[in-house]
Amino acid sequence: MPFPLVLKSKPDYVDLDAYFKPLPMHGHLTQHRAEYAAVQPVIDAMYDHVWALPDFDVFRQVGRGVDAVMPPGGPDRARDVVIEFLYFSARDGHRIELKVYKSPRVQKGAALMLKNAEKLGVNPEKIIVAGNSAGGNLKNAQAAAVAIEARDQGITGIVAQVLHFTQTCHPKFFPEGPNAKASVLNLAMDECFLDAYVPDLSAPDARKHWPFLANSHRGLPPALIQCGGNDLLRDDALAYAEALEAAGVDVEIHAYPGLLHCFALVVPTLSDTHEF
Repeated sequence: MPFPLVLKSKPDYVDLDAYFKPLPMHGHLTQHRAEYAAVQPVIDAMYDHVWALPDFDVFRQVGRGVDAVMPPGGPDRARDVVIEFLYFSARDGHRIELKVYKSPRVQKGAALMLKNAEKLGVNPEKIIVAGNSAGGNLKNAQAAAVAIEARDQGITGIVAQVLHFTQTCHPKFFPEGPNAKASVLNLAMDECFLDAYVPDLSAPDARKHWPFLANSHRGLPPALIQCGGNDLLRDDALAYAEALEAAGVDVEIHAYPGLLHCFALVVPTLSDTHEF
């Protein structure tokens, strides 16, 4: 039975009526950008169409064909990128699709982003895990949670983690407030995703889905973390960066003032997309 795609009329985990005023430390990141404001109505209309879809199965099919954005000066998609799909079964028997972006001229012993080293011909001790939005979090799937899982299980090879627009904690445990009504991803949309992802927050392992709540962040690989100043998940990114730094992890954090969730994909013409 497909999981319906239905927005809530009122959040379950965050009290939006609570008094909130941005503090000087991060308040400047919410400033509006004229180049983004000019296209915001188009973006909102596009996502209104997406949220009119009936269920997550259809939602996935719509997103399946979207390729990663190539910024100015990046690889030529026709000449420099080979795309293939791999399929494998998870421990519960669910069939999982993996989309592989590969250079047609891979050098021997190249670094790997996302696993499957033997098939792809790379060095399994030079792995960079990377994720965008949900892909930056999902337990046993990608990026931040995989780095923690590998450390805890004594699995070597991950030399860095790249986390973009990442949700590192459930809002029940780490409230989201400043950008609750942001474009692309707002609080109602986020809770819809979270309820599909972890429907039972009382389950014994529910907290293990959130990298911010890990018992320790020591010994994790260096991290590049990027977020938008008007992203719902901005404070997740900033707080996780602080937690990693406090544990002695080498962290580079970039917060782009006034910009939205996944801005490099949604508005590739923005001046900050190339830097991102």
